[in-house]
Amino acid sequence: MTPELIKIYRLLLRMSSANAAQRFGVAQRTWQSYESGERNIPASIAVAVCAAVHADRDVIVALLNDAEKIVQRTKYTN
Repeated sequence: MTPELIKIYRLLLRMSSANAAQRFGVAQRTWQSYESGERNIPASIAVAVCAAVHADRDVIVALLNDAEKIVQRTKYTN
């Protein structure tokens, strides 16, 4: 999972980074480091996030194809 995708999924869940960190059991700074690319996203977090948004292969592929557009549109939202 990429930093961009984890942010997109968080936004799809309508969560702040603090809410996401709490839900997925990490510190807020850790979550922010996942989204910024400073830290690798563990498989356990990636799986939990995908499950939370009920992501299947088609959803993931579509989001990856449009990730840059989505990130740009939501850049100033959170």
